[in-house]
Amino acid sequence: MMAALPAVALLEFSADGCGFCLASGLIIAKALATHPAVKHLKVEHGSGRALPQSFKIKLWQTLIF
Repeated sequence: MMAALPAVALLEFSADGCGFCLASGLIIAKALATHPAVKHLKVEHGSGRALPQSFKIKLWQTLIF
């Protein structure tokens, strides 16, 4: 079971070695700069990580708002 976040949030599941993730990460950061109330949580790809598994993430980059 996951705890609820106290605010609106964007979960970004990505990988540091992914060119698409890096490029789009800049766009996401710029967009979120104008919305300081949105909490941005970046989750790194990795085998056995509980959070991506709990959302059944199979493709990187995945955004959940």
